[in-house]
Amino acid sequence: MDQCDTVWLERLFRQHYLPLCRWIYRMVGDVGDTTELVQEAFLRLLSSGPAGGNRTANAGYLYRLAHNLAIDFLRKRAVRERYAQQVSSARVIRFPLTPEERLLQEERRCLVREALEELSQRQRFCLELRASGLSYEQIAVAINGNPDSVGPTLTRALRKFRLAYERLQRREPVEIKDADAK
Repeated sequence: MDQCDTVWLERLFRQHYLPLCRWIYRMVGDVGDTTELVQEAFLRLLSSGPAGGNRTANAGYLYRLAHNLAIDFLRKRAVRERYAQQVSSARVIRFPLTPEERLLQEERRCLVREALEELSQRQRFCLELRASGLSYEQIAVAINGNPDSVGPTLTRALRKFRLAYERLQRREPVEIKDADAK
């Protein structure tokens, strides 16, 4: 690695480490796991080298690397948790929420996921980054876009999400008719 690569990486690290940590933390919920994932993203970016001197592309690639690493981590964690639950199923598990509360919470999560599915990938990505505390400029770098387009993109994404969520909430429950009742 030459001096130019060192300066490039240091500048990228100083500018994006903390915002990237905040974003990944919101996904994984653990500081230790967050720092490991972000460090791994920087290491993978370093091993691929600067993209032909295109600094914007490198920042966007860094965010995509970190996002993909976090998704893989969450999948693996879910598998581990399911396995641990199966192993410990002989023990009594106490839940802090009542079954009704857990059901309502899960229904809300499903509604949020369904509403997010109706957004474009770019809109979802922008919302995730903004919810993680990134500025419009940082979001623009992550999506390889113009900082002036981030605000309108977020506004449209929020409006579309809100409308989709409200529409999904109003869904009428499906009536189950008893075949014996006439």
